Formats: sequence, structure tokens, C-alpha cells
Amino acid sequence: MKPRTFSYECPTTRDAALALLATHREEAGVLAGGQSLVPLMNFRLVDKQVLIDINNISDLVGISLCDGHIRIGSMTRHEAILNSALIREQIPLISEAMKFVAHLQIRTRGTLGGNLCNAHPSSEMPAVMAALDAEMECQSAEKGKRVIQWNEFFVSPMVNSLEPDELLCAINVPVPAGNTGWCFLEVARRHGDFALAGAAVLLRLDPKGLIDEMKLALCGMGDGPVRLFDLEERFSGATADDRFLGNVEMWLNSNLTAPEELMLSSNNKKTIAATVIVRALTRALERVQASSFHG
Repeated sequence: MKPRTFSYECPTTRDAALALLATHREEAGVLAGGQSLVPLMNFRLVDKQVLIDINNISDLVGISLCDGHIRIGSMTRHEAILNSALIREQIPLISEAMKFVAHLQIRTRGTLGGNLCNAHPSSEMPAVMAALDAEMECQSAEKGKRVIQWNEFFVSPMVNSLEPDELLCAINVPVPAGNTGWCFLEVARRHGDFALAGAAVLLRLDPKGLIDEMKLALCGMGDGPVRLFDLEERFSGATADDRFLGNVEMWLNSNLTAPEELMLSSNNKKTIAATVIVRALTRALERVQASSFHG
């Protein structure tokens, strides 16, 4: 199938794009990488009368460090993020997770902003942004700029909280404190497919080897990224020893829930997710302990 007839606009400035969004609102679709929008339009699951191509707006691209945050322009390609030395040094969790995102051809064209706006529940980057407490910097011609916290940005499958005249301009990600381990792992039917279950983990220890902070977010386990706040609170201050991982596994067996899928039962999905979580925590713990030993 092919999309219905639409008009095409290709602004070269942010203000021009915002003016078009203010004019056309719900009738407009924003073309970033096009890896999700174009197929949806071809299958007529999305019907837009105006397509606004923002690929020529240069100030929506780039990666920078400022005031303890990494700022990533919404039109920054996945492959550029994967190859960024700054991100690899400051927030290696993003670099590690990006290796699981689709395939080279899609990462070369796809953008972080487009991926987050698509809000697919099994996509890796929303879960990573949830674990990192990222903020979405948005803008409209009428109301100016506003910041949306990750937990308010992802509303439901394929739905975000942007207003019809708003554009996602950048993602601001806090740089984790020192002595923090990290890991991203997932299980998928094939590498590059959406995750059956994935886990993004940050784990920080205090000088006594107690868990000072743990952040754990999942993909493929709900209507959007799922942050396990109850698990984080339960093990805050716990001793990071051999019993820790066993206790986490017992907690997951009692408390973790998983949605039913057409080709995967809820119980099997829960088992996969619990295994991924424990393995990710194990790797994060190994990393932070190795860092503490050498530091």
C-alpha cells in the first residue's frame, strides 16, 4: 500500500517548523528519521495531510556536555550516538543499549527524538531514558519552551504527551555520579528486533559497599517503559553481596508482572524478564566493584 496524498514541507529553521506545526496541528506529521512514520503512513495506520521534514534544521543535531547533563539534539542519528566518545565516557549505558537498536541501516537514518516520540513499549531508548531520569525539551511557536519529565512524556503505546504544535528539540540526560555501574541487556527473537524483555540498570555503591542508589527500567513489559521503583526502594541500603542477587530474584518471582502476548505467555515473559534483570544487575555490580577496586 501507499500513503494517501499529502503535501510536503521542508523547513530549514526551527522557527519555520514551529510555524508550520502551529498552522496545521493535528493534520501534520513530523518526519525525522522516517523509520516508523513512513511505514505507518504506507499502511495507512497514520493519515497526515501535511508532512513536515525537519532533517535540514541543523540546530536540532548535536551532543554536548553542560552543567552535569548530556544534551542530545532530537535529530541526532542513532549511529552518531553509538559512536560518540563523549557519551561513551559520560553515560556508557546509552552506548551499550544503542548496540541493540535495530540494524545499521536503521541506526544510520533513525534519530533519538523520532524513536522517543514513537513511544514503542518494546523499544530500548525509552527504557534507557527512564533509568537515567531524562528530560525532554520541547517547543511551540505559541507557548515557547517547556521541559517534560520522562514519566510524563510516554503516555501509552505509540503515544507521547507532545501537544499538536510542539516539537521535541532535545533530550537532557543527567550524568550518573561516580562509582556507578551500568548494564543494558535484552532478549529478542533476533538481534535488532524489538525486545521481548530488556533491562536498563544503574547501580551505585557507597564506600561501605552498600547500595546507595539503584535505577532499573524495563522495555517490553508494559504500555511504555516500566521503572521498578518498588524494587529500587526495597534494596536501597542493602549490602551488595552474593545474597543480594538471590534476594532480588525472589522479589521478582513474587512481584514482577508481565503482559500476555499472542506468541508468548505472561508466565514465560516474566521468566525471561526476571532472568534479564538479574543478569543486568550482576554485570552492573561487577562493573562498579571493579571500578571501586581500581579507584
